[in-house]
Amino acid sequence: MPFKYGIATMTAFPLCFVMVECEINGKTVKGIASDLLPPKWFKKDPKQDPSHELDELGSVINQACQSSIDIEAPSVFECWKHLYQAQDAWGKAQGHPSLLTHFGTSLIERAMIDATCRHHATTFHQALKNNVFGVQLGDIHAGLTSLNPGIFLNKQPLNRVIARHTVGLSDPLTIGEVPEEDRLNDGLPQDLEDCTKTYGLKHFKIKICGDF
Repeated sequence: MPFKYGIATMTAFPLCFVMVECEINGKTVKGIASDLLPPKWFKKDPKQDPSHELDELGSVINQACQSSIDIEAPSVFECWKHLYQAQDAWGKAQGHPSLLTHFGTSLIERAMIDATCRHHATTFHQALKNNVFGVQLGDIHAGLTSLNPGIFLNKQPLNRVIARHTVGLSDPLTIGEVPEEDRLNDGLPQDLEDCTKTYGLKHFKIKICGDF
């Protein structure tokens, strides 16, 4: 179903997968991260062709991959810092906004986290609680110096989450707003009213237009 956000309406999107090989304690382990590449998400330029945006996203990801090769550091956090600084300098030289630049950084970061959790045969929650990633909060904000990220986490991760439903700008509110020829008839809800009843939704994020 089309999803309209801001100046774009999404009907399809490519997916990106990044795999890294990390050497941890003398052992090579792989980690994977993936994400979708949505148009008009990182840059809101109405004049830019979506295909050009995808090219930019590809260059940002490729640059992060190249910059991450052979980084050596005592922790995932230190690897991330080296990559962040290199990617940041490159992005500024290219005139890219930070959000776009560090989309590439985040993919490598997530893949390194995955590799580290696999190496230690542990979950993300436990790795973060025990600071397996070597996070130094004081490097991000001086007021957090000497604090371990684990103190902000529960002993166990939550076993339930609240589903927040995003209402797009073009989403039909009732089935009557869906043209007969566009109805999917696959047994799943296609309008906000039916989604609310089917899934018991209580929390919503509503996309609105900025022209008032």
